[in-house]
Amino acid sequence: MDRRKKPLEVTVASLVDLKAELFRKQEEFKKEKLLKDAGLSVKPQTTNKKTSIWNKQNTGVSSRAEKDVEQKIEEDQTLEKARQKLEEKAKLYEKMTKGDFPGEQNLHKTSIHFKNLAFIWSL
Repeated sequence: MDRRKKPLEVTVASLVDLKAELFRKQEEFKKEKLLKDAGLSVKPQTTNKKTSIWNKQNTGVSSRAEKDVEQKIEEDQTLEKARQKLEEKAKLYEKMTKGDFPGEQNLHKTSIHFKNLAFIWSL
């Protein structure tokens, strides 16, 4: 059987939907024509736009971003604490190399002989 002669199978509901859409477009066209004749060139805003898959955000992205921000803050705090500890140790080391030994009773616990080092540097 030839395609052109085959009868189309169309339901009544789809014909009613098609008629309603045609009527809506005709009314929209009439409004645009009236606005154009009045000197206004305002395009009607489309209300039922289908969202694109490219506009949709993946699930869990915002929660992962929040976790990343929290983790970054924690890392910064840890880094700052480590920097402060190293600065304190550097100051203590400077004092010990100059011969100023805070807490000389704990001096024997260090692996560096600061008294010898201070003597050598004084030469």
